[in-house]
Amino acid sequence: MNEQPSALAGHLDAGQRPPQDAQAQPAHDAAAAPIVQFRDVSKTYDGLGNVIDRLNLDIGRGEFLTLLGPSGSGKTTLLMMLAGFENPTEGDLLLDGRSLDHTPAHRRNMGIVFQSYALFPHMSVRRNIGYPLLQRGMAKAEIARRVDEALRMIHLDGFGERLPAQLSGGQQQRVALARALVFRPDIVLMDEPLGALDKQLREEMQIEIKHLHAALGVTVLYVTHDQSEALTLSDRIAVLDKGVILQVGTPEQIYETPNSSFVANFIGEMNNFPGTVREDEGVCMVELDCGVTVQATNAIAAKPGMRVNVAVRPEQTILSQPKADDTGAIPATVRSKIYHGDHLRYEIEVDGCADIMARTTVAAPERLSVGARVALRWAAGSARVLDARQAR
Repeated sequence: MNEQPSALAGHLDAGQRPPQDAQAQPAHDAAAAPIVQFRDVSKTYDGLGNVIDRLNLDIGRGEFLTLLGPSGSGKTTLLMMLAGFENPTEGDLLLDGRSLDHTPAHRRNMGIVFQSYALFPHMSVRRNIGYPLLQRGMAKAEIARRVDEALRMIHLDGFGERLPAQLSGGQQQRVALARALVFRPDIVLMDEPLGALDKQLREEMQIEIKHLHAALGVTVLYVTHDQSEALTLSDRIAVLDKGVILQVGTPEQIYETPNSSFVANFIGEMNNFPGTVREDEGVCMVELDCGVTVQATNAIAAKPGMRVNVAVRPEQTILSQPKADDTGAIPATVRSKIYHGDHLRYEIEVDGCADIMARTTVAAPERLSVGARVALRWAAGSARVLDARQAR
């Protein structure tokens, strides 16, 4: 809870490996300096290989940056090193330009929110929120003022004397969030904080966290494996796998212009058409394994003869009744249709390829029947040529 909430800081460039173009970032305020810097950070446990491998990342002041990746990708290890609960094997972490190498966890001025809430069960809500202030030797009157302010911030006025067991899961998580913010930390670290909540509560808390971040301007490093959560909350997302950042960018960049098949398949659904590059002279032409040659954006500088994936999002596929002059359309068959209220989801069997998914709005002019033959295509610019490696 900053005394004067700052506007959200501009995003900052983040260095990472590989590939080289993963470092491309949106424009930032050149005068701004990152609040957190990971510099060639590696982490090894018992010499059994790197959990984190020479990682570089900058986090802008006031930024909401999410570490996203599968289990074992190194997300929580990064957060724990920044918090001071783990030490890097190599490299350095900087806070406001100063090395944290010899700074113990309790002197790093960072708020932490865990999935388990970690509230003291024998303490009231007020005492839980005020505990970090008490530990810092703050006067009782100031503690009371700040706790009242925090209770209003999380919409729990009147709940101050309750015990954690008397609160719902969502209310307990709000208390944990208030406790992490009440002493006005330099940065708040959140490790899967909504993982224990049901879907509706999780979505409600996402909106509350987003509103709090916008109002307070605090820097947040957030860890999750939930793609939807990352897209909803983040200013930028860093996608990790096996201790390496594969891509950093805004939610729009990560979803719409993934730089690898792993990122494309991990963020939302993606249809993959295996094929071979036949031509790349201004326009990349790929002969798919199903025998149709298609045009796609060459996202990896693929050369003729390379095996690749042509990646297309389900909502970008276009399905229609076959016509005699369907040049460039991919012949396919509808295998299933599921009604989701706001859209229809089709499972499509492509002749000579694996099954794919297509989504159309319920207002689409043509609803296709199960078993129907269809022509599959996509609008220019919707497909991307990516590496042939698949997400796990």
